[in-house]
This record gives sequence, structure tokens and C-alpha cells, in this order.
Amino acid sequence: MKDKTTTLIQHPELVTDTVKEKYETIRTTIEQVSEDVSFVAGKVEKLKETTPQVMEIVNDTKEAFVEKYGDEQK
Repeated sequence: MKDKTTTLIQHPELVTDTVKEKYETIRTTIEQVSEDVSFVAGKVEKLKETTPQVMEIVNDTKEAFVEKYGDEQK
């Protein structure tokens, strides 16, 4: 431990370089997560718009079958 401390005191650029590397890694990760969150949020919004349309199609199809074949499932 003392040797490591002495080395770091004698070569402060080692600490600086390590901190810069960690900072870049964290920054890159945050950017990727932010992009992923934006992508998922966009897909959720699209799904919110699509779901009512799909439900309407399903109901219309059900009504068409009920009209043609009757309500035999009940």
C-alpha cells in the first residue's frame, strides 16, 4: 500500500489518466443508456397509438363473424 501511494505521488498522471478513462467509460455508458431510453420511449408511444387501432380491427372482425355465423361461442 505504501509503495502504491509513493508511486502515485511520484507519478500523479497515473491517477489523472485513470480518472479520465473512467470518466469516458461512464460518459459513453450514460450516452448509450440515454439513446436506449429514447428508443424505447418512442416504441412505447408508437404502441400506444397502434393498440387502439388493433383493438378496433379485432372488434370489427369479431362483429363480422358474429353477424355471419352468430354468437355460437357463448
